[in-house]
Amino acid sequence: MDVKFSAVGRCLAIAVLLLSSGRSYAGSPPLITDDPETPGYKGWEINITSSLEHARDGTEMQNPLFDINYGLTSDRDQLKVEFAVLSVDPRGADNEWGISDLLVGYKYRFLDEDEGIGWAVSFYPQVSSPTGDEGRGIGSGQSEMLFPFEFQKSFLDHKMWVNPEIGYNIVFGDGRFDRWKIGLATGYEYESGLELEGEVGAFVYPNNGEPDDPFFNLGFQYPLNKNIVLLGSAGRSFRSAHDGVPDFFCLLGVQILLGAAADEENPAHEEGGDKKDGDKKDDDSAGDRDTAGLNYPRGGAAGSRSAFQPYLVNPAAY
Repeated sequence: MDVKFSAVGRCLAIAVLLLSSGRSYAGSPPLITDDPETPGYKGWEINITSSLEHARDGTEMQNPLFDINYGLTSDRDQLKVEFAVLSVDPRGADNEWGISDLLVGYKYRFLDEDEGIGWAVSFYPQVSSPTGDEGRGIGSGQSEMLFPFEFQKSFLDHKMWVNPEIGYNIVFGDGRFDRWKIGLATGYEYESGLELEGEVGAFVYPNNGEPDDPFFNLGFQYPLNKNIVLLGSAGRSFRSAHDGVPDFFCLLGVQILLGAAADEENPAHEEGGDKKDGDKKDDDSAGDRDTAGLNYPRGGAAGSRSAFQPYLVNPAAY
């Protein structure tokens, strides 16, 4: 899927860092809400982004974050590997940086828009391994599993789409931090290829390990050519920073499409759209807007596992 941007001044500083290093959003870049799209059989979608998140207890940057997606066995599935070079700057403590936790996921889209209920539907289990250094605040120190379902339907000749997602994240060893991930995203693609996107969502902690965090986020994708897409986003929590949630986060990066992901006639969200003669029914690859997208809850509240927990690293972590 192509990628677009909506940002604020601080994202321009990240752009400079990006040019010197390179990433894409966590989750489904540039948004936090993931979608049923895949890169197509043997297709690649590689998101390379930089992100910043500011909260009451400090600032976190991923510079860069690598989100690598590959169409494994068909046009309906993908394998995902994600990790970042993470810099954590807690208030009143020294800055720390290093390699983040490792995220691995497998997505399978078991319905296209032209099948069954008229919505594309996928299941996207993801495992986060505690490879980062917990003692320095670079890792969570615990294994986690996220079990989300993604839905998508397009309108207006496939120029507009709506994309809900709901999932539950399990933290092994400390159920206080189990959480629901809920999101609703939408976007519109213009004739120029520019796509403007927006979402609202929430991370909900049923066991009160962190404060519930409702958020909004605005983003864009803009294709430079069939292989390179610019993407970016910026948003914040609906709650006050005094509650320990992020008062600002943003992302800027590039998406690299190779193989089937670059050759498809229709964007990924055009599932069920008209195909050219000879095209396979499920030839609807496009790429994951999933950023280290923000599958992550924002931290920093009393009772949290560390004084400052980054929100934008490892969709299944924190």
